[in-house]
Amino acid sequence: MLKLTLTILIISSVLFADAQVKKIIATKPVTKTNTIKATTTVESKESLFKKLRSQILAFGDSVRNVSYSLEENTITIQYDGYDGKKVTQFVNNLDADAFTWEILNNALKFNMVSSDQDKYAQKRLLIDKAKFLEAQMRWLNFFPEDKNLPADSLNRRTFQTTMHGNPAALLDTNTLEIYFQNNKTSIEFNFSKISTEPNFQEKIAGLYRKLIVTCKKENSSSQ
Repeated sequence: MLKLTLTILIISSVLFADAQVKKIIATKPVTKTNTIKATTTVESKESLFKKLRSQILAFGDSVRNVSYSLEENTITIQYDGYDGKKVTQFVNNLDADAFTWEILNNALKFNMVSSDQDKYAQKRLLIDKAKFLEAQMRWLNFFPEDKNLPADSLNRRTFQTTMHGNPAALLDTNTLEIYFQNNKTSIEFNFSKISTEPNFQEKIAGLYRKLIVTCKKENSSSQ
């Protein structure tokens, strides 16, 4: 009788414990694991051009205006001053891994070079169309017979004589612009403007690097 009672108690205990375990398992909240997919946001070329333009306008030293061309992949910076110096950078030709910084008296200079010595990093406008035509009219007042010259010859004579044309400069007879081209380009950023900007150098270099890579990739895929 005693054995029977003990057996019943043991079986009852086992059944009770098993029921409690099942109850715990049933009532335990299920934790869901959310799988987060890594997404890479690729900025458009136009977005990068706009960001870079705003940075150069805001912090560039003596910068009057900045424009860009999505078709030609260029950035044009016009400076203040009597000559209104204008520099056009050829983004396609720049080296994304060859940036340097230089400390000047009142500015921080950002230097870039072309990735190919046969390609130019920038074009620096020396004299614009309006100034050129003004000089040409003065020349023709003294030598009216030159009006009969072909346009290209007349333009080059104006450049070489009235404007004392430098052989190192180039004359675009279509736009009547005189400019230098070289394998280096740079921008100066005003110290007083960037002093409160965190990680300014990394931001500028990063924008240029992204833009150069994007333009080169687009250019190679279109060929």
